[in-house]
Amino acid sequence: WLAVVDPGAREPVDLVLLWAAGSPPERNTRGEFESLALVERCRAEARTPDSLLQHQSVQQRFPRVKTTYAIEPAMLDQLQILAGGFNFREGGSVKNFPDSSAEARAAAACLNSFKALAGSANTEILSSPYAYVELPLLARQGWADGNGQFRIGHDVLVESLSLPAVPRGTYAPGLSITTDSLRYLAATGGEYFVLKGSDRSSVQGRAPATGAVYRLRDLSGERITGLFANDDASLALFGEAPDPAAFFASLANAYAGGGDRLVIATAATPLPPLTASQRDVVYAGLEQQPWVRSLTLAEARQKYNPSTEPSTLLKYVDPLTGYLAETYFRKLEDAHEPYEDYRTAVDPDEPEVLRLSKKMYLAESFYWAGGGVSPEEANRGLAYLEDVKKLTRHEFERLTVKVDTPWVQGAESGEATVTVANGNLYSFNVDIVLSGDGVRFPEWTDQRLRLETGKVEFRVPYVSGGWSRIEARIESRGHALADDGAMVRPMTGRVWAVMIFVLAALFGGIAYVVVMVKRG
Repeated sequence: WLAVVDPGAREPVDLVLLWAAGSPPERNTRGEFESLALVERCRAEARTPDSLLQHQSVQQRFPRVKTTYAIEPAMLDQLQILAGGFNFREGGSVKNFPDSSAEARAAAACLNSFKALAGSANTEILSSPYAYVELPLLARQGWADGNGQFRIGHDVLVESLSLPAVPRGTYAPGLSITTDSLRYLAATGGEYFVLKGSDRSSVQGRAPATGAVYRLRDLSGERITGLFANDDASLALFGEAPDPAAFFASLANAYAGGGDRLVIATAATPLPPLTASQRDVVYAGLEQQPWVRSLTLAEARQKYNPSTEPSTLLKYVDPLTGYLAETYFRKLEDAHEPYEDYRTAVDPDEPEVLRLSKKMYLAESFYWAGGGVSPEEANRGLAYLEDVKKLTRHEFERLTVKVDTPWVQGAESGEATVTVANGNLYSFNVDIVLSGDGVRFPEWTDQRLRLETGKVEFRVPYVSGGWSRIEARIESRGHALADDGAMVRPMTGRVWAVMIFVLAALFGGIAYVVVMVKRG
């Protein structure tokens, strides 16, 4: 574990420090803040452990030490809202903090510190999902939410931090992906990311010259560069009991061992327990040690770019992890189906889609699905899910379809009138589906319709060999959003003869009764 370092013996060790910064959602479904914990982290002194101001302060005090940051877009979103003035609910009362309040100014200062951090020469910013989320579990569910999480995350990062472009490096929360979720990272346009060192055993294929950097692919051929963290260095610096001396010992081991020259130390989750004073010791030591050279993740990827053929990642959801999150993910499934129906039917640039997507992605956050979540925190996550279901149900109720058929038709063919209405203030792209047992629609096929606000009416010829029923549905992804039906009553010659006979008998009976009454 310990090694004697001769600084001039060989080339320096290359060190990448990857820091994650994030915060649990603190707003309820009405948009009111129920906690001021994020504000307090902005008001704290830069040297306190949980201060968000420490990052810019450290980068300024130690300009020769480079650091890579993953900053949660959802936290930046919250800071922007706080800085603009916000409502705070405490018990049964709500208090308004205007943008001139000390709390709002603290949030604005915090946001500005992140902007300055992103512009520092010794800093690299990675892209990340909108809310830190368990990507392997989302992939297990078979959803495309990982792509949406990154897409919205990119927009928030670029806007909040005034970035010139979307970062090319990507952060996988928890430093864990699976064969199924690798495509999420590849689809973001990102070029490289970091995995836990222990996951290297899941890589199939010839190891590259530098064992910390692989070109990885999934079973469909999607590929991206993966850099593996040094678990010893990561545990020593970002583990439950940070120990700067043990961290430098792991670096010395790497230097003296003559093996892999790249060491990546990283926090798998935000808010590592490293104190500000411990961080100062580490950064001061790195500036003083000539045998350690700090790099950004982008520089490490450029220097150690693997030249071997892509290796296949064969890693799937850990059964224990899946079991622990199963209960919460069942709740997610209930809300996800109507959410996906809604997202598919509405234009992606519609503000309602963005608002609903952010709520869904906050509900998917690992702050609610993690093993150590308190009931109060989980309840807030479940509230987001309930609100997603409520909002989608409310919008779907404004979509209606009505079918009218002739009360009696004189032949096998007829014409139905279908009226479709959209009571929302924006358009829906839906499928109009007609069906009926024994009913044919010679001039009709299921149609994709852009349903603007208002009503649309069209006539559909049909052929029926007997009494039946026509059903009409408004669908998204094959799920009915609204439906209606009407009877088909074809009157053939035989039926007319029977009806004439019945009517004649009826009138004859009435006439007989009238005559008998008069005689009586």
